[in-house]
This record gives sequence, C-alpha cells and structure tokens, in this order.
Amino acid sequence: MDDVTQEVLVKDLYALCERLYHAEKDNRILRYELKRAQAQRDLERKWSYFTWFCVFAGITAAFWVGTKSADAQCYQIKQQQKQGEK
Repeated sequence: MDDVTQEVLVKDLYALCERLYHAEKDNRILRYELKRAQAQRDLERKWSYFTWFCVFAGITAAFWVGTKSADAQCYQIKQQQKQGEK
C-alpha cells in the first residue's frame, strides 16, 4: 500500500469511528427518552388505579352510609308504631 491509499483508509476509518460515536450518543439519548416515557406511563397508570380505587371507596362508603341511614329510619318508624299501639 502506498502512503496515499493508507492515508485515505485512515481518514475513512476515522470518519467511521466518528459516525459510530455519534450513533452511540444518539442511541443513549433515545434510550434515556424511552425510559423517561415508560416511567411517565407507569406513573399515569398508578394514578389511574389510585383514582379508580378512590371512586370505588367513595361509592362504597356512600352506599354504606345510605343503608345505615335507611336502617335507622326503619328502626325509628317501628319504634313510633310500637308507641302508637300502646
């Protein structure tokens, strides 16, 4: 190999290494953005589960309070009926 050919090969090798470095840098950036997007999605999913849990707990509590209130009213009516019979 003559010096000119060897110099061209070295330049090509240097350019290839530079492209590889930039590709790896871009790849690291993309992996970071992907991890960040996955973390954001997981956070949104957890908040969604928490929200639905709170809605379910609220409905259950409202139903429980409503049934207790209805039970108390029935008891009160029965007591009034018993007093009316006496």
